[in-house]
Formats: sequence, C-alpha cells, structure tokens
Amino acid sequence: MIAIRYQILFTITLQHDYYARSPFNDLAIVPSPLTSELLRGHKIIYRKNENVFTAMIQTNAGKPFITISDSIVFRFFVIINNDSFSNFSALKMVGAAGGIYYFSNKIGHKKNNRLYLTAPVPLYKSTESYEIGAVAKKATRIFECIKANSADNKHDTTDVGFWRDIVIHQSNYLTAYSDTKAYNTGDLVKEATKVYEALKPSNSADRHNTTQGAFWHEITDIAYVSNADFSNAAAIGGEAIPQKTFGIIDIVSGAGETADFALLKPNGETNATAFFVRFKNRSTLWKYISLKKAITAINDISTLYSFSNAVLSHEFVSTTPIPLTKAALSTIEMTANINARTVITTGLQNASAAQIIPTNNTTDFNLFSEIYLNY
Repeated sequence: MIAIRYQILFTITLQHDYYARSPFNDLAIVPSPLTSELLRGHKIIYRKNENVFTAMIQTNAGKPFITISDSIVFRFFVIINNDSFSNFSALKMVGAAGGIYYFSNKIGHKKNNRLYLTAPVPLYKSTESYEIGAVAKKATRIFECIKANSADNKHDTTDVGFWRDIVIHQSNYLTAYSDTKAYNTGDLVKEATKVYEALKPSNSADRHNTTQGAFWHEITDIAYVSNADFSNAAAIGGEAIPQKTFGIIDIVSGAGETADFALLKPNGETNATAFFVRFKNRSTLWKYISLKKAITAINDISTLYSFSNAVLSHEFVSTTPIPLTKAALSTIEMTANINARTVITTGLQNASAAQIIPTNNTTDFNLFSEIYLNY
C-alpha cells in the first residue's frame, strides 16, 4: 500500500550570539539554479522560517518516493539581507576582499551532539597573526582576540590583555545550575567553567542535571564560524555566484564521517538531519562622548567592564571591547554634574551596530563604537 506524505529531509539553523536565542532574518538561504531543478526532480519542497531552513521530501513508508543517490549535492547561496550584518558579526576583516565563506556537511564536524556545517575553530598558533575578533582554540577552550597580535608581538591565550575566554566571559551574567530550580527550553546556566543550554523543561519534582544529554546541551567548546571557513570563491567552483552572496552551503546526501551527517538512514528512511551554523557577535571599544562635557564618570555596575578617561577629556572609552548585542546591556551608568548637582543615570544607551569606526592604525585594527550623550 502506498502511503505518500512529506517528511523532513534536513534542516539548517543559523545561530548568532548578537541575537542570543532569538530568531533573525539577516541571511537568506537560496537554492542555486541547478539545486532548484534537483529539488523539483526529487519532489523536495522547502520553507524558511526566520533563521531556520527546512527541506521536506515526498516519502512512501518513510523512504523518499524518488531515490536520492549518495553523491547528490544540494548547493545553496547564503545572501545577506542586512547591510549591517558584518558590523555586528565577528567576521574576517583583513584580506576579506574576493573571498567567501564555505559550509558543508562533508566536513563532518560534530560538537556536543550537534552537527555543524562549519570547520572546527583553528588551534591557536604563536606563528600566526590575529586580528581583533578572531577566534582560536587552546585545549578545550575557545578564545576571542581582544587586542591584535602578530608573530612579532606574540601573546598567548593566557594573556587576558589580548585574549578572552568566551564562555567564562559570557557566564559572568549567568546563574549556577541548581536542582531546586525549574528550567525552560533555552535557559542558560553555568557549572564550574562550563555553560549549558536547556533542551527540555525540568523542575524540582522532575530533576534532570546537566550530565543528562537529552535535557542539557553543553556549549563550552563553541563551534563558531571562523577563518577556517573562509575560502577563495574561485577555488570552490561550480555555478555563478550571485551578488551579495556571503557564503555557500553544500549538502551532500551521503556525506560525513558517520551516518549522522547523511540525509538518509542506512535503511533508506529519511534522517531529518539537523545542521547548524553559529556566528559570534563582534566586540568593539565603546566610546561615550559628552557633548556638554558634564559627565564625570561612566561605570559598569556589574564591574565586568571599566571605562578610562583622560584628564579634562569628555570621552570615556571601555578598557576592553564589549560584545554588541540586540538586547541592551542595562548595567552601564553615567555620573554627571548638572547645575552643580550630581546626577546618576542607569541603563545608559548602548553602542549601535549600525555605526562602527576603525582606528587609523592599520596594525591593530581596533574598532570603536561612538555613543554621543546630551550632557
């Protein structure tokens, strides 16, 4: 008996630290012309819901109605919809002209039970130069370069003036896991130097600690888009690349080191394979500028960040880069002298991702976010 229905063949979820766990539509995943023909020929339809792309195939008894060979490659172009995307994304700046990002399941990158289309974050090398925002791996930790360094000016990841352990930095605002608390899907907690995301709800009456993989996902060793994913467009080959293409995604039907990355199970049934691509948000030096020169201090009440101010200057600059986020950082406060009175204002305006200014010094590539205050 024929029982035809549509089932999920694969999904691609784009994640971005700028938006945290919120959906976004800055990038569009578009089938190439040849892939569009392949999709129609195999009775595959697709839907895009914000940052999630879902391909569904017509099946009979759980198997594709039209057979998919292991060698079939579905190619998609990743098109930028938001001209400010590169501003708030920690992407390659130096030598980026003419390049493109390349993602594929044939890379076989599995991390914390998730399948990534990106290459593993490169290991730190003292012989390489790193620009601000670059990520590198040391042991099991992922670090962000917060002050550019080169082979002639080496600074290992242990130097906190040049590198930041991303997870430890992010966890400053997180609470520790407690088996007496209730958690909802998407909640983040920390435990020692690790961070976990709740995959399912749990509560004190139905406890599921962070060692239970069905309920918690460890995100300590983060699988970010990195320089390892950056390629020469000509080297990738294939169809003509449209304008405003940020990257290319190749999904190979039978690819991967294990069956996890294949689109079909060994018995021929659909695998509903879930792929991920995760972006890191860019960090900039926040420069608050007092228009009336009434501000006497800028502080972070959480004490995570600090701001320097030269004598008689009306500019207050963060001593380390601060990550740009869609959700406001509400801990920045201003102290001002207005009409001979001391005024303290909390929840100060944050940096805008729409305006970022590079330094004139081409050796460190510092990025500033200027914030003008009417005081």
